[in-house]
Amino acid sequence: FLPDPPPLVPARTVEEIVRVVSSAWTVPRTARLEAAGGYRRGERECRSVRLLLTVPTVAEAGAAVSAVRSVLVDEGVIALGSSIEESLVARTVTLTANLLAWPGRSITVLGIGAAEAGARLIEHTGTKKFTASLRALA
Repeated sequence: FLPDPPPLVPARTVEEIVRVVSSAWTVPRTARLEAAGGYRRGERECRSVRLLLTVPTVAEAGAAVSAVRSVLVDEGVIALGSSIEESLVARTVTLTANLLAWPGRSITVLGIGAAEAGARLIEHTGTKKFTASLRALA
């Protein structure tokens, strides 16, 4: 027998995470946090939480993502010690961690510069098929 899959994350939990992080005084006021992934597609329950953190320039993304990580740890959403990866090629800063209240589910925070926000939102919201069709048109 296969074990039951982990429970899905309700959309209201995604909304609460965005609200709490956005209102934290430690997160730069120039940063804009928005939900992507299944939540953005209108799903009531999500397999994972995907958030886009847009800052004026990609150079500011590291500090902003680090501030978001601190808020998520302080609020008990993720565990201390979650790592942040910077990609100079992709021009992104990414935090990926397991959700403490939702075993088997994760959260990804993608820090990006404002110039890339539109393309990244589509990429991290659309289905793989939809995103592939957009790339084929380019």
